[in-house]
Amino acid sequence: MNKLNIILIIITISLSTSCKSKKEATSIENKNAVNETEVMSTHKQKDQALETKKVTIDEAKTVDLKADNKQEIMYSMVVSFFSRGSGIDFKIAREFDNYIKKFKAEHSENFVYEIVTWGREGEVDYCIQFPKLNKEMARMFVDGSNEILSKTELVHSKLDAECKRKR
Repeated sequence: MNKLNIILIIITISLSTSCKSKKEATSIENKNAVNETEVMSTHKQKDQALETKKVTIDEAKTVDLKADNKQEIMYSMVVSFFSRGSGIDFKIAREFDNYIKKFKAEHSENFVYEIVTWGREGEVDYCIQFPKLNKEMARMFVDGSNEILSKTELVHSKLDAECKRKR
């Protein structure tokens, strides 16, 4: 019985010394609440910054894909499929993916793209670059993309944009 009492006393002492004071615990909780609020407001600002509109190729730029990794690479076109809680529009995403693959097969050396997945419901970004594609072919690609993407509201497309979610 004596050994059991000693063990219980040791456990009680070790637990009580490792506990934080009520004041410390409250300040940590407050810091976490502030951080969560900042993250949520930052996330809302990012969502508000995205625009849904038709893009044109007239003023698009081309950039060397071998640029320094420290710099942000500007892509000719970035297409983001997003969700409002029930997944992306998979039918349109599949149609767009098939369109890209077909275009890539026809213009392989002049067309580069990366797929960046970023969400739990299938959210994905297509980061597209036209390193050596002439303006007419680029315009044709963008017009075809706009035709497909106009069938859904769950997509944003931009020209000359960063692929922000790229790891």
